[in-house]
Amino acid sequence: MHVFRSLFYLAMSLTLAVGMIGCSSGTVGGAATADTTDDQAATDDQATTDDQATTDDQATTDDQGADDLTDLEKQAVVAASNSPGSLAQATDVAEESTGDLADDGEGDSAQVLPDGITFGTCPEVTKTGSLAAPLTASLDLEGAVTLTVDFGEEPCTALVVEEESGEDFTLTCSGNAAGTFSATEQSIALDFNDICCNDQELDGTAELSYNLLAPGVELEGEWDLTWYPGGEAIETKGEGIGSYEPVVSGCCDVTTIAEFTGTVANEGYEWSTSMEDVLISLEQYVSLIPYGGSITVDGPDIREITITFNENSPTTGEVTISIENGRSFTVTLYELEQWAEMIITE
Repeated sequence: MHVFRSLFYLAMSLTLAVGMIGCSSGTVGGAATADTTDDQAATDDQATTDDQATTDDQATTDDQGADDLTDLEKQAVVAASNSPGSLAQATDVAEESTGDLADDGEGDSAQVLPDGITFGTCPEVTKTGSLAAPLTASLDLEGAVTLTVDFGEEPCTALVVEEESGEDFTLTCSGNAAGTFSATEQSIALDFNDICCNDQELDGTAELSYNLLAPGVELEGEWDLTWYPGGEAIETKGEGIGSYEPVVSGCCDVTTIAEFTGTVANEGYEWSTSMEDVLISLEQYVSLIPYGGSITVDGPDIREITITFNENSPTTGEVTISIENGRSFTVTLYELEQWAEMIITE
């Protein structure tokens, strides 16, 4: 049983045209020379003007940065950049309940449902009821058994990672998720109840179907999550596909949000959002800021903004921004004024 890998620590460590000028022919005689001269002068002046305009436009584009974002757009960028963290956490909690393929590629006994089974330590997963048993209060007509994923009232150690400095990063978690699990329908329904890892909290629900990988788990369905990576809640709601894949050899375990379409909300504002191939690895980066993929956020009070992550984003906070499919520029999530302080904690 592997430990709960990709949860909460957020060490914020967040791409057009040139014209062409034509000439007209002059008449025979001295006037033609003057006309030609005048035409050339006009052409030269126009070329100079066009070149200057192009240069000015280019300079304006190249100078884009965080100051080109409105305060509300900065807020949306920070909230959207953090929202995959809640999906990663919920994905990892849900995959723990499946009894997925172990690191050696062999399925564990969690897929075999006796009258009751308990496995794991942090979290401890309990399933009560069985298709082999008579119908009871713990077994519904779809063959779903009662499910609890429990970290306990007191924080338990879910992950220990040695950082580049040589010091250990320790992830401790408390709280639980409860619901139902069906091996026959390959479905999971969970309520997340105050799951708190390193003082960052997750609540909400998930209605999912699962598919066992080799190794790992893919989860697809409805997510309705409220997460507190800092002092303010980030609400993420919609349909998406998440997967957890432990690396059999080498480093490191990866949570992928292959796609997500829905909304992200913060402090009374809500924006539509979509995610594509977002990659998160707490084990490798000691951060839940993505190291790959992109998020697009839009709304009636902001322009459409696409945020692209790279392998430096988890440690430096630098991400690439494009406004309404324009030229890309880099911003640092740490520097987006008060929103970084209110939402992101180290």
